[in-house]
Amino acid sequence: MTATLPHATYRPVPDVRVTVRGAVDTGTADYAAARIAELITDDALPVLAARVRLTRYWEVAVTGPVIAQTNVDIDGWFVRAQASAPTGPDAVDRAVERLRERVVRVAELRGAGWGDKLRHSVRGRHELTIQRMVGAHRSVRSPSTIRTKRCLPVVCSVSDAAFDMDIRDYNFHLFTERESGRDSVLWRDGSGGTRLTQGSPSDRHRSRPAQDPVISGALDAPVISLSTAEHRLGAGRLPFIPFVDIDTKNVSVLYRRYDGHFGLLTALPATR
Repeated sequence: MTATLPHATYRPVPDVRVTVRGAVDTGTADYAAARIAELITDDALPVLAARVRLTRYWEVAVTGPVIAQTNVDIDGWFVRAQASAPTGPDAVDRAVERLRERVVRVAELRGAGWGDKLRHSVRGRHELTIQRMVGAHRSVRSPSTIRTKRCLPVVCSVSDAAFDMDIRDYNFHLFTERESGRDSVLWRDGSGGTRLTQGSPSDRHRSRPAQDPVISGALDAPVISLSTAEHRLGAGRLPFIPFVDIDTKNVSVLYRRYDGHFGLLTALPATR
């Protein structure tokens, strides 16, 4: 039996919230809650909240992949993992295993006395990064940008951004690089490497290039229009494109969504 409404919420296991979107059966929701409950119980960590979102887009009905997104709040440290698979249980299993790796890493850091550092590094942050794109995306004839997120980037080092990107299972992270004051995008290049693309330096910050062992060098973001970014993303095979919007002057990332359309993440002007 599949869900009869586009959005439905189940609470089959206490403290684990499962939300389904599209044609996802209730058995998969129960299974996801049980898997997450087992994980957070085994690790005996101070978990404040846990949630799972299961999505199968209505446009592709039961033939499309199920996307499982898992999130756990460990004493203010937000750990996340996502995966897709042809069936709900397979997607849940893949996402939970990815989440387990990250929860174990946080547990190890807490054991090393890094708990206070972790809490300081993430409390109060805006959610800036977009889902890790695992698996194939649906092709549409005329993709367009159907969702925009505007966020104030957090100020941090490249190393901190890389750590956040890894522990949250993302392909890219939009932030303000502390040393140069430049809005930046740290991203995975698909070959196991990490690259940094930066906008123009802000007058409010020092203007010096980012120096960090995580990357070998920074690239200047291309200054183009949104329509040009849409054309480049649609014509190529890249999952996302960092750029500076020629009209707003804001550093942005245009990315492919699972439904075949585009999403846009853009940095708000600094007020600090």
